[in-house]
Amino acid sequence: MEEKIIEVEIIAGKAGVPVNELWRKLYEETGKDVYLQFASSLERGEPKVKVYADFLSEETLFLISEAEKKSLPLHLILEKYSEIREEVKKINSEIRAKSFHPLFTFFISAGVIGFMILSFLNTFLKISSSLSGEYGKSIENLSIVPYLYFPTVLAVLFFMVLSLFVIPHKVPYLSKIFSTVVALKILALTKVFYSAKIPFEGIIKFFKYSSGREKLLFENVNEYTEKGFTSALSNVLSPEETAILQIAVKTGMFENALNNLYELKKNSVKKNTEKLGTLVNFMTYLLILIPFSFFIFVYLRGTYILLRAVLNQMSGY
Repeated sequence: MEEKIIEVEIIAGKAGVPVNELWRKLYEETGKDVYLQFASSLERGEPKVKVYADFLSEETLFLISEAEKKSLPLHLILEKYSEIREEVKKINSEIRAKSFHPLFTFFISAGVIGFMILSFLNTFLKISSSLSGEYGKSIENLSIVPYLYFPTVLAVLFFMVLSLFVIPHKVPYLSKIFSTVVALKILALTKVFYSAKIPFEGIIKFFKYSSGREKLLFENVNEYTEKGFTSALSNVLSPEETAILQIAVKTGMFENALNNLYELKKNSVKKNTEKLGTLVNFMTYLLILIPFSFFIFVYLRGTYILLRAVLNQMSGY
């Protein structure tokens, strides 16, 4: 619904059509009551931030609220916001895909290896029925392997899910990538906020009362100025990048520096995402060695016992 609201506001602004008329037209074509609700509320003069409150994210509502307060062209602000949000969303999707692929690879590989272990074990157990007591007992002892194998695989899967999806910001190298993504998102939103003439006080308060990593960065900021803003960002920017922002504010080049830093971080995230794919795939192949070692143990141990049994029988003739 948020995407639809942004789209309608942008189209209405560009076409110079009252947005309430566009919502009413959409209601006539689709029959969706929510569109009629929007049209009626706007026609009564209710502020858009109140009309759309139940359907929009915090940052979108913040933008609409500030645009209405300052009588700014909402469609232009939302258009910039939509473009940047799609870029950030695309980058996050790429990172999630890079993270999900090795998990899927390990799951399938572990399943195939588990099937092979059970197959070989069943074959060895069938043969063991014809062996003498000592060798048959040794083969039967291998039956404990599946009881160790599957909990071990689940433990490795849990470790992968925890590292890649729950606490990636605490895992070496992954934390660097996700810090860069957080910086990218903050820079992206700040670009839109700053172009909408929102002061640093408003920008800092937005991040301070938002959620996630952004909130953690800004929650202890008490100075609602460019100094407080750059101080919060110093945790996800290099000292050089932080210094550039501080100087840019004083020289009146903040927006230009913000755009350049955003592009720099975007390229950095893309490069790191490619490295992430390579690194995580390498780690996955290493982790696959854990279930594979169970298979090697069953195969070599079972084969060794059978060879000893055969050689022992041959020596008796």
